[in-house]
Amino acid sequence: MAWIWHVILIVLTLTECCERPIAMVKGGQLKRISVLWASLCLVIISSNSGYSLPITVEHNTRFSTTISTTTGWSDGERVQESRSTVSSNAIHDYTYKEGSAYPQYDAAYAGADAELFEISAYAGSWISDNYAFAASRLDLIFAPLMDGSETLEILFLGYYEFYFSSGYVSLFDNTLDQEMWNYGWSFPLRGNVPWISDPYDAGGYGTAALSVETNFIATHSYALTMYAEVGSNGDRELITVKLSGLEARPIPEPATLILLASGLLGMAGLRRMQVKS
Repeated sequence: MAWIWHVILIVLTLTECCERPIAMVKGGQLKRISVLWASLCLVIISSNSGYSLPITVEHNTRFSTTISTTTGWSDGERVQESRSTVSSNAIHDYTYKEGSAYPQYDAAYAGADAELFEISAYAGSWISDNYAFAASRLDLIFAPLMDGSETLEILFLGYYEFYFSSGYVSLFDNTLDQEMWNYGWSFPLRGNVPWISDPYDAGGYGTAALSVETNFIATHSYALTMYAEVGSNGDRELITVKLSGLEARPIPEPATLILLASGLLGMAGLRRMQVKS
């Protein structure tokens, strides 16, 4: 919705400025122009602000995935495919393999997604003689732009026989060299993640949610790690982990700083006119 205010303020400002030359602008009109311009600058700058703690992400942030499948039960020729990917950008990787004799049964798939604040891993195989594995990981190094306390929301979602999965989410203070918190689980959903599910329900759905109040210091560096893995032998498994409460933002550009200064000068000029009058 911020863009609507941008358009309104731009139209009003241009209307006031173009109504007559600046030299002919009266005191009341100049006041209105100053207010509109200052408001426009400040609205544009604040339009990206939200309810999440702003952070700067360092260059050594890493996304990584591993997927592998083993098939060939039907023809006696075991075929294995495995690969790992490490990147500074988000990863989406998937593989599907079939045996030659009975491809409708002799098949396996694996996939992994690693994005900023969200990871997923999923795998499936139709018979227990075949195998599929998938793992996804995010290693995020960041620094907050300001001191503050933020409630970080962590959501865990599991589907099918997800109770065979494992993983964790942790936050580490690099400056103090100490772990701030760590929430993890393993088969059959053991750990400190509060899953809401019957771990042996064939229906295959579970969820868990955490609200973690976390204090941040602007001069500190932090490491956020999110990891999940699944392994399939004749079943299907899918796990997703999401985190909210942090917002990656770039360092302010010179143009943004000039815009901010312009808005503040507009407000200062208005104040000066009010004092003179």
